[in-house]
Amino acid sequence: MNREAMSDAEFITAMQQGLPPLPAPDTIQLGNEGIDPGTWTGWDGPADFAPLPEYPQKSQLPPTPPKHESFEECMRRTERGILLIDLALYAGFLLLGVLAGTVIGGAL
Repeated sequence: MNREAMSDAEFITAMQQGLPPLPAPDTIQLGNEGIDPGTWTGWDGPADFAPLPEYPQKSQLPPTPPKHESFEECMRRTERGILLIDLALYAGFLLLGVLAGTVIGGAL
């Protein structure tokens, strides 16, 4: 009985009892001709597995090239430098103004 002709209940019952081997399909078997698909008992290949890859240790690697500064990082560094110079100049002018004010105010 084909799977298409079985009802779901019949298929479940057949699965519980063990299905008979499937009939050979009408297609080319690609080298498996004559092998009953119901007789396969498991993997019969080599018991060994492929070895795990061996990665080099840190000491075996070439030195890491230096990281190059991107355009955005260069602009941020330049802006930060300009900001610090501006703050230093403004603080100097402020202190100079306060000092000049106290000298002029004390002289009056």
